[in-house]
Amino acid sequence: MSYVDDLIACSAFDHGPQTHTLFLQALQETVQHHDALCPAYHNFLLYQHFQPQIQSLEDVIALPPMHVNIFKEYDLVTVPQDKIVLSLTSSGTSGKKSKNFLDQISLDRVKKIAWNVHLALGMVAPESLVNYCCFTYDPHVAKDLGTAFTDQLLTGFTQRNQVYYTFQYNQSTQKFEFNLPQIAEVFESFEQQGLPVRLLGFPAFIFEALDYYQKTHQRNLKFHPDSFVMTGGGWKKQENKKVTRQEFVQFIEEATSIPGSHVRDMFGMVEHGVPYVECRLGNMHVPIYAKILIRSPQDLSVLPYGEMGLPNFITPYLHSYPSISILASDFAVLEPGCSCGLAGEVLRIKGRAGTTKHAGCAIHAEETIQKR
Repeated sequence: MSYVDDLIACSAFDHGPQTHTLFLQALQETVQHHDALCPAYHNFLLYQHFQPQIQSLEDVIALPPMHVNIFKEYDLVTVPQDKIVLSLTSSGTSGKKSKNFLDQISLDRVKKIAWNVHLALGMVAPESLVNYCCFTYDPHVAKDLGTAFTDQLLTGFTQRNQVYYTFQYNQSTQKFEFNLPQIAEVFESFEQQGLPVRLLGFPAFIFEALDYYQKTHQRNLKFHPDSFVMTGGGWKKQENKKVTRQEFVQFIEEATSIPGSHVRDMFGMVEHGVPYVECRLGNMHVPIYAKILIRSPQDLSVLPYGEMGLPNFITPYLHSYPSISILASDFAVLEPGCSCGLAGEVLRIKGRAGTTKHAGCAIHAEETIQKR
């Protein structure tokens, strides 16, 4: 086994000297792998005058990040194309798609990371039979590999009874439809079955469907107490309807009887792969498989706890794609931890940043890659 696999074999929030050392060893292993086999990444490190030796936190800080927009412009792959088993895409605000190319090694690792993170947060129940309501397009019709992968991953933490996708394809109109009366029927069916229920997807759609049920049926649902609401992706184009996290949690408790501690939001990026999932107190802890630095938009210097800047996400698990250290286009804050009992720094995403204006020296990666 490699250092990376040794790291991933550890519990997600087992922070300490041993796993810190293992993270440094894994990161050096991965950086050297991509430096040797990906010409674009090798050129990037040369341009930044960085020697791929990582033995301390200072070396992690010195590892130059690539701005996330680079992965919208270029297909960067470190392994032969015939080794790629899954390509994931996500479109940003510009409409351009970021691409992530996973070989079997990377795919197995990211699945294990997701399992470990959710296990440590009490969200894995292999013996439990669960009904799922996914607020996404039916991937069997949409042919969306990213959605199919995410839903398969998140519904795989338990046994599946029924999986319902709220965006159903209407053959007569040739369009996907968000059919609220039909979703209300699914809610009632799940309630009557008495099994745990998990609602997955964009919070705005979950809120809209439950609000519709309340108003049309004049009552609240009573789901099994082991149910969960697992949100991600923010409110997107429905920012005008956005409520605070506290208001959302209170609404879920009232509308479904699901405990507030079982309402969990997640932040993730297709270019990074490590999930940041809320604990029972609503804080996103950084697992041992990643390091997050908050950098100044002006000079990319590392900011202290509590100061808002651009998050630099670092992980060693990727074998097929050199997205080892990326600079995101969000604003974020890092805090030392919370009182839930889990170790790990806490990440707070504060909103979108101007990517053109704040790219800093990391944007020079594009110039380097053009020299391939």
